[in-house]
Amino acid sequence: MSPLPDGPELTRELTLSRVAVALARRGYVTRTSGDHVTGTWDGFAFDLAIQDGILVVEGSWGHVVEEWHRPALLMATNDWNRDHRWPTCVTRPVDGGVTVVTRYLVSLAEGLSDEQLLAHLDCALSTGVAFLRALGAPP
Repeated sequence: MSPLPDGPELTRELTLSRVAVALARRGYVTRTSGDHVTGTWDGFAFDLAIQDGILVVEGSWGHVVEEWHRPALLMATNDWNRDHRWPTCVTRPVDGGVTVVTRYLVSLAEGLSDEQLLAHLDCALSTGVAFLRALGAPP
């Protein structure tokens, strides 16, 4: 049996720099500021960070609605969370009302390959956009 042409891909530590490079390889335009990478996907703002070895990808709906809309938003987020593994969707109180955010969290403290990192980023962003788009167009 012959080895793979390029050999097995090695795992490496998860760093914010690797996240930014992986997104750039996909053609995404992002901004790195401090300990966050930010960007816009299909009109929705996303924030990516690493906290204690955990990749955190948070998407923002961008709309703020009046408090009386909270029950409908809770129903929408609960339905999504019941039927989908990713992302977790939550309502968040903000000045003037309530909004919705998506969260994709995965512990990668042991490291991962570039291919695995791209798979997590693709999953986090595509599922986050899918939920936010279901709520309504970006502002």
